[in-house]
Amino acid sequence: MKKRFTLIILALFVVAPIFAFLGCGEVSSYKFMVRSSSYAHGTVSGEGTYEENSTVTLKATVTNQNSSFVAWLKQDGQIIKNDSNFQIANTENDERIVGSTLSFASTDSTRGTYTAVFSESAETMQYVKLDSFRISDKAYDENGNFITNPTEISGTNLNLSAEFSQGVNSSDISTVESQEDIDVEINQKINASTLYTLKLDARNACQIRINASFRQGGLMTPANFRNELLLGTSSKSETGDVVFQNGYYHMIFGFSLNSENYYFIATYHILTA
Repeated sequence: MKKRFTLIILALFVVAPIFAFLGCGEVSSYKFMVRSSSYAHGTVSGEGTYEENSTVTLKATVTNQNSSFVAWLKQDGQIIKNDSNFQIANTENDERIVGSTLSFASTDSTRGTYTAVFSESAETMQYVKLDSFRISDKAYDENGNFITNPTEISGTNLNLSAEFSQGVNSSDISTVESQEDIDVEINQKINASTLYTLKLDARNACQIRINASFRQGGLMTPANFRNELLLGTSSKSETGDVVFQNGYYHMIFGFSLNSENYYFIATYHILTA
């Protein structure tokens, strides 16, 4: 009897804690936040802390009969696509997307903030995607109007390396597009490959920076310039202008190369479904 009692005590105070330590490893968990681009147009739900590898489910619901859901964005501005990592299920009504559910696994790489973008007016807030950019010898006509499709100039070539950076403020400026050694004729439109977006918000300042270098002819010394555009209520800065036409934002930066004046024009399109 005494021996059995000793074995029970041993199990309680020695063996049991060992099993408890080995069998109760802490499960990692990650926090997920979800935001609406405008709560006047749509609401969101699903924010919370999820255990690792569990399914995160975020929902967006349109609340304005004239609005529609547009897209899901990750916190770095990347547009989320329906693929093997993210599953998007949309609900339509009268050709409008009135609801969307985003599902994915809770991991270290997916944690963070997600934004549901709803359709809004150009006067309040827009999420726009970089579509293309060009080098032009003329940006405005004799009446001061922006030229959307300038006449192409043949026989003049530049070699271009460009890097686009953008963010809400100086602390979160990050590169979203970079292309090197592009042989481009003046006024030639260059398509951008980026899936990243820029948040244009009249209530808060946003920034876009373009670092570019040009070479005219094989032996010419590169001409470098770095321009920064502060977007806000005025949508202007000392180094660039913003022109809005037919759903496109054209950001225009002037520079000189070998005593010739040129314009670097980046074109953003309003994000649509």
